[in-house]
Amino acid sequence: MKWSALTVALGLGPAAASIIAFSPPEAPEISFSLTIPNTTAAANTGPIYIQMVAPTSMQWVGLGQGAQMAGSNMFIMYASSGSNITLSPRNGLGHFEPKPNPSSEITLLPGTGITNNTMTANIRCDNYSLPFSSSPPHAPPKSMHKILIAHATLMCLTFVFFFPLFAFLVPSPLPISIAKIHAPLQLFTLALAIAGFGMGVYLASTNHELRHAHPVIGIIVIGILTLVQPAMGIMQHRHFKREGGKSVFAYAHRWVGRCMIILGMINGGLGFRMAGVGGRFAPRGVVIAYGVVAGCVGVAYLETGERTMKYPCDRKRDETNMRR
Repeated sequence: MKWSALTVALGLGPAAASIIAFSPPEAPEISFSLTIPNTTAAANTGPIYIQMVAPTSMQWVGLGQGAQMAGSNMFIMYASSGSNITLSPRNGLGHFEPKPNPSSEITLLPGTGITNNTMTANIRCDNYSLPFSSSPPHAPPKSMHKILIAHATLMCLTFVFFFPLFAFLVPSPLPISIAKIHAPLQLFTLALAIAGFGMGVYLASTNHELRHAHPVIGIIVIGILTLVQPAMGIMQHRHFKREGGKSVFAYAHRWVGRCMIILGMINGGLGFRMAGVGGRFAPRGVVIAYGVVAGCVGVAYLETGERTMKYPCDRKRDETNMRR
């Protein structure tokens, strides 16, 4: 359905409205049109008319107001059946999933639906000042930004620095005690990780992103480090005091720890991707620096573990033969 035909159907002639149309150069089969009646433009309030057209091969298509995600008012269109579409008005929060906007006053007009594998939404929006005024956008609360920075800082420190460093102490030449040095330091690091994890869960639940890969992997990693890893260490400690030497718990403790630390490093990269690489919450330079440091630490960590297996230390230390 041509936009000119829509304006005629609505009783809007060329003198009565301003029409703006746009198609992305890389996807000309998608088109957006906006009609603003002169009365609405003069009063800065009143109905506006929007048309969105896209092929059904697209899972969804969206139209947003503004130059950035934060504070943007969006219309998300997707097929709900073979002949109907669903239109979801939403508010942008930044590089997070936009939330539904229940205050948006919209009406789907005749011609809306799916025809010839093409989705069409003809929309009347009656609160013009809400989605398309020039008022400043509502940015995400500053507290959310601070929580996101704190979450990223704590998790980067724990998985890229503290966990690997305190694991390095076990196969190192230093005469350290597993029970008095290694275990307390790793428990301290785990406490930091749990604090950062709590912030991450709060952010993901607030923005309805708990099903994304980053929070799912984070829940698995922290869950295993909290419930499984200390238990394996305690069981090995008891075995050593009773019989001396290693048990299956020692090997489980070592390999579970290694796998979770490496997986945590990888998940940090997924977190930056989720926040939007190159955006306000994940500057490209920070992401590159994280990748380089995490990659080097991860390789060094695995290499140290490999050398430890090939050339075990013969020194006698109080239970330091239980290596990660």
